[in-house]
Amino acid sequence: MTFFEELLRARKRNSPSFHKSRINLIQNYVNLKNTLVLDIGCGKGEYDNLFIENKAIVMGCDIYIPGIIIANKRNNNVHYIITDAMNLPLRNYSIEFIFINEVLEHIKDDDKCIKESYRVLKENKIIAIFAPNKFFPWETHLRIKKFPSLFLSFLPINFRKIIFKIFKQKYISIYTRKTLYEKLKKYYNIINYHEIFPRIRQLSNKKYYYKIKKMIEKLEKTHLKIFGISIFIIGQKR
Repeated sequence: MTFFEELLRARKRNSPSFHKSRINLIQNYVNLKNTLVLDIGCGKGEYDNLFIENKAIVMGCDIYIPGIIIANKRNNNVHYIITDAMNLPLRNYSIEFIFINEVLEHIKDDDKCIKESYRVLKENKIIAIFAPNKFFPWETHLRIKKFPSLFLSFLPINFRKIIFKIFKQKYISIYTRKTLYEKLKKYYNIINYHEIFPRIRQLSNKKYYYKIKKMIEKLEKTHLKIFGISIFIIGQKR
């Protein structure tokens, strides 16, 4: 495998290092030890084992049954619920931290999901959301062979919806810092929000790995961060 082939593989979102980098990021705002975490849209439970490693108490919910089955096999210490994010079967003020990772865009009514998260979260507790960034140059959800996806996400929302309809794919939302901020500020005090670039997993050439890692970290401190793959936002319940 060439260095560039390895680099392309290393940027994939399903790599363990990618997951760990996001958990490390939220730990700047939340002490996970003995904290009751709700992973909304948990999928196959990729993040839940990392929460468990950090001594959290974890619940996961998703509407996708095959994913829940896999998550149950993967994580014995996590309680999973099959439900949609707009109607959580949980008591008011019962959760201590909410994690929504690249899921909000798939929900039919994302405002209702945010409202539900507010209902079940305890006062002064934290919600962390990662969502796709409109200004990331490559469209990450429309997967059509030989179709040029570069800058497709830059199009006005109505044009983007038309393209999804033409290719008979379910429309997936996309956000800017401002639109995501506006959605959350109705219920939460916003602690921080910014774009982030994808992390890469360990390369065989450690010298290049650390150089690329530092370059990504530096980019997030420049104006070029607007082109990050995702928007990360942290809110505290009022």
